Amino acid sequence: MAKASVRLATLLMCLVVSACANAGPSRSPLPPGLSEDAARAAAATHLVSGATFVSAAAGPFGTTYHRESGEQGADLGVADATWVWVVQFAVTVDDICPPVSNPTCFPPRPGIATVVLDYATGAFDFSGVVAPAPLGT
Repeated sequence: MAKASVRLATLLMCLVVSACANAGPSRSPLPPGLSEDAARAAAATHLVSGATFVSAAAGPFGTTYHRESGEQGADLGVADATWVWVVQFAVTVDDICPPVSNPTCFPPRPGIATVVLDYATGAFDFSGVVAPAPLGT
């Protein structure tokens, strides 16, 4: 009888371990909101024509938007837990001019425009463009 109890306990333990190992991470359903296509279309309205879609990601602002150094979500008016769409486009930046004391503007260069939208409503939160200087300039 004791051997049968040990076998039964071992079998149950194996079943539990096997079920847990195969379950994988649980995923919560996404909250209701804009589709990726709708987010792309809404974001594109905030850019000049000729922008080329690069990527779109949805999630809580604090983990979906990749901040520049020292930048905080509160500074941008979006709480870290707020769901957003972060949509990026390749653009050409051609209005790169230093302060008034230097009248020479730089030639156009490629950049990435990021548009952040509220996930549920599509309302515009903010946008920005990064166009790093080419190496050697």
